[in-house]
Amino acid sequence: MEPCFQPDPTSDGRIGRRVPGCPIPLTAVQLRMWKQAIERGRLSGRMCATAVSISGSLEMELMQQSLDAIRRRHESLRTRITVADGIPHQWVDDVATVPLEVINLEERSRTDASVDAMRLAQEFIDTQIDLSAGPLFDAMLFRIADGEHVLVLALDHMVSDAISCEILTRELWALYAQAVRGVEFSLPELPIQFADYAVWLSATYQDWREKHESYWRTRLRGAQYLEIPGDDVVTTKEGGDRAMMYFPFGSLLSTKLRRLAEREKIMIPLVVLALYVIAISRWCKARDIVVAFETHGRHGRPELANVIGYVAAPVYLRIEISKEDDLQTVIKRVSSEFQAAYRHRDFGYLPDLISECATDCRFNWLPTDYNPRPARTLSKTRDVLEIRRVPVRYVRPARFLPVFFDSPAGIGLTIYFRRDIFAAGTLERFGRNLRMCAQELT
Repeated sequence: MEPCFQPDPTSDGRIGRRVPGCPIPLTAVQLRMWKQAIERGRLSGRMCATAVSISGSLEMELMQQSLDAIRRRHESLRTRITVADGIPHQWVDDVATVPLEVINLEERSRTDASVDAMRLAQEFIDTQIDLSAGPLFDAMLFRIADGEHVLVLALDHMVSDAISCEILTRELWALYAQAVRGVEFSLPELPIQFADYAVWLSATYQDWREKHESYWRTRLRGAQYLEIPGDDVVTTKEGGDRAMMYFPFGSLLSTKLRRLAEREKIMIPLVVLALYVIAISRWCKARDIVVAFETHGRHGRPELANVIGYVAAPVYLRIEISKEDDLQTVIKRVSSEFQAAYRHRDFGYLPDLISECATDCRFNWLPTDYNPRPARTLSKTRDVLEIRRVPVRYVRPARFLPVFFDSPAGIGLTIYFRRDIFAAGTLERFGRNLRMCAQELT
């Protein structure tokens, strides 16, 4: 049997195209999500979504053409999960045209229409999708009034991660702008598709195990599961059991942390991670901590830079800490651990191989390049569209998920959490303690 992926020994190590017609396996991360979906009857939730309000003269036909173009460009937006001989595979459909559903709310008052649009948008996002039937990418447009719309883009997590949402949004509006100008659709060619990445992972899995599994078994031996202590709170508040809190560090503290990163010659995410580990150590009364540092998986892989798909995967860091450690000591330890872990990064394999990697302690950092802008203006030849993000809630399974980011306004932290487990006051104290920890140690 011919392999579906044949590395080119003369290449620079980049991932290449798969053999046409070969089966497309699920990645390790996808396979775990598939097993969870099986328990729900192959149903999955739209876990990546974005919604924008659009002011200006939106041209429906051109928006449809732009959506068709982006589906043609990204195979992942035409992918379903099918089963052959009991084994799930990715299946890429040829058809790229899915009619954009438009909901007209103009008969209502502007206020009522806006409220109804957000309610219907949330229902659209919350819809459970049959992974074998799809579509795993869909869009819906709500017409509020003349020159006012809300566009919702919904992606299943099986074929997307947070960065994928940003790629999708950026490229869709680039294509729409080209359509308005009457020029031929043109974006830089994608070197590979997500399916090529999945085939490459499968083809190189045994080689990865031979080179890296022993490192992880040695490094994680004896690690204990760390659980963020909950409050066993049962909420009856409207809006479900999931919520979020935002904690800005402020411009002064953010500047101090950036300068510290420069002095230590270290990436700013690792400085913030060191502070986070110290705060978690105090909260959980733990000295040996395994942190799942979520990376977007595209570093060092330029061929994946603009690929839509679930490329993100955590890098597991085991960090030991004592009461006597100062911030510089922890920073150096975190940096050394991250560099070693990244050299042996596992592409999502570890949870199936080594139980000691399991942890409730996660660290997410949004790259500055992909931070969502609160507003943007799209120049056109005949009009101007003002595009603003509007808040939508999408499913996050984590009981406690911190997402850090660096923006012109400063470093910030958003915590997504379950209100049936954590009291709001508990997380408010954690946020205050984290900032106090930063102030004390810098």
